[in-house]
Amino acid sequence: MASKIKAIVCSILIVLMFVGGGYAIYYFSKPSKNSKVIATIFPIYDITREIMGNADDIMLLEDNGVDIHNFSPTTSDMTAIAKSELFLYVGGESDKWVSDVLKTTNSPNLITVKLLDEIESMEESKEGIIDGEHSHEHNEHESNTHESHSEHAEKELDEHIWLSPKNVIVMTEKIRDSLNLIFPERKEIFRINSEKYISKIQNLNTEYSSICSNSDKTLIVADRFPFGYLNRDYGIKYYACFSGCSTETQASADMISKLIQKISEEDAKYICVLETSDRVIANSVLNDKECKKGVQVEVLNSCQSVSYKQKDKVSLYDVLLGNLEVLKKVLERWH
Repeated sequence: MASKIKAIVCSILIVLMFVGGGYAIYYFSKPSKNSKVIATIFPIYDITREIMGNADDIMLLEDNGVDIHNFSPTTSDMTAIAKSELFLYVGGESDKWVSDVLKTTNSPNLITVKLLDEIESMEESKEGIIDGEHSHEHNEHESNTHESHSEHAEKELDEHIWLSPKNVIVMTEKIRDSLNLIFPERKEIFRINSEKYISKIQNLNTEYSSICSNSDKTLIVADRFPFGYLNRDYGIKYYACFSGCSTETQASADMISKLIQKISEEDAKYICVLETSDRVIANSVLNDKECKKGVQVEVLNSCQSVSYKQKDKVSLYDVLLGNLEVLKKVLERWH
């Protein structure tokens, strides 16, 4: 009898394990890749989610937490794009794969939106970039012997368009208009939701203008600098190690020395890093005996590496607001 009871209990446990395991797999797995709308990166996904009111019909393509510059689509990603009706992407250097994928989808009714074409885009600047100082000097030397090559060199556009509230407003309007084509019956909902969202972003835009404009402080970044549109749209001054799309991560002794010198010149209280930083450069600067004591590290969020599990815990609005609070502190513009 005891053995029968033991067998029954074991059977129940096994069933519970399978049922519980099935539930866990279901809960953490991605939604089926038959979404009508596909957004390549989180900022676009989140704007679309705000307009639609939910994420039921949206797929976030780059959702494994890898930096957008290192993304490569899988076969299942390509299939999902082919089955979708609206494909939203930035269109910068990191999206070079898009044109090849779209050629293979064979989906004549697929609407594609390259958001970099919708805003007033700009080239990725080397101004204020330490790594770019050497590159600029090198390019001037090369232009003397390879002038024709320099004239025809392809310009790289700054793809980090979502980090400026002004751009986000334009992106929201374009995504809303595109969604209207796919879901005409929900046009009024999209209008109401987009107006509410744009109002929030417009308030941020006003605050960014107030905090960043006419500041005599320089933002010192011991990292890459993907915030070029903040410089253009709000006049923020900066001094950083690498450009936003740079693959470099190692700082030379000269770079560390220049950061220390800049901290001294500015009498800076803070230096900044990105949310994905290992802080090696920042620590090298702060631990150097020549560096001013008491300098603190603040984190700016580039919103480039949001994973599937994180996407419901963060929003682009919160990222922009968080960056604004950091800028208030670093630029010493508390009101």
